[in-house]
Amino acid sequence: LNGGKFAGGVLRLNEVEDFSTLYPLNITNEVNQHIANQMYEGLVRLSQVDLSVVPAIAESWQVNEDATVWTFHIRKNVKFHDDECFGGTGTGREVTAKDIKWSFDNLCTSSTNNQWYNITFKKRVKGADEYYQSTKDKKPLGGGVSGVKVLDDYTIEITLNNSFSGFLNLLATPGAFIFPKEAFDKYGEDGLRTKAIGTGAFVL
Repeated sequence: LNGGKFAGGVLRLNEVEDFSTLYPLNITNEVNQHIANQMYEGLVRLSQVDLSVVPAIAESWQVNEDATVWTFHIRKNVKFHDDECFGGTGTGREVTAKDIKWSFDNLCTSSTNNQWYNITFKKRVKGADEYYQSTKDKKPLGGGVSGVKVLDDYTIEITLNNSFSGFLNLLATPGAFIFPKEAFDKYGEDGLRTKAIGTGAFVL
């Protein structure tokens, strides 16, 4: 016991039905989300006490006066779970703003397994619709979503088309979970249905 938190152990969840997928962009029911929430994190999450938005991978953020530009500061030394997708020893590496950028570009990529784009970034984030269409046309735009910019290793900026004060709540959904490109490249959407390489408290 260290600081009121236990290290190690097994978490068991009782569910009334089987899960169907753990791939973040295809999580659409409570069972899948209950499980995935233990292994994945987003920039922010919802407090289990009062459902307010609290820090997760992002330790802090600022927003401009009209709530169109959101700047997130990434917590240092956050590590992805160990997995062979990282090669060598399979040791999980540190999360940087580039991982956030890749995850959000992926969120704006056309796929039958992408159920969250319409809910989260569509018509909201600058350049999201253009990038989505370019991937649908099989000609992805260089640089990804123009409104998602890496400022440095630990800072990312997201620009919205219009003011939207509820944007933080959207970033707490499964569609905004952060996971590494290495895992996507190795396992693909189908493989990530039953694997989960995130930054959460538990490892699958």
